[in-house]
Amino acid sequence: MTLEFNDSDGDGRISRTEFAAASERGLQAALTRIAALEAQAKGNTSFLNMTATATLIAAAALLRQESRGAHCRRDFPATDPDQAHRSRLTLHEVMTLRQSLLEPAR
Repeated sequence: MTLEFNDSDGDGRISRTEFAAASERGLQAALTRIAALEAQAKGNTSFLNMTATATLIAAAALLRQESRGAHCRRDFPATDPDQAHRSRLTLHEVMTLRQSLLEPAR
């Protein structure tokens, strides 16, 4: 991540708040980039399988608002006991989430 990406107030420094907020923005940016790569795939099934997997992983990381095991978020550094359970996502659910990130705010 670049200074420009993380320095949201443009003061040339990255505050703790900016550092933490970059985690969510980074995951959203990853989902947007994966969508752009998919658009260029032109029916390459193997590549589309890889981007589907990448989309599921990035969306799951975005939705989990805690750090647990190898999953570590700067904006949610603590473990949340209320999230100590299995969760499930379908490809349809994450594609809907990704599409909401691609649509301009109304």
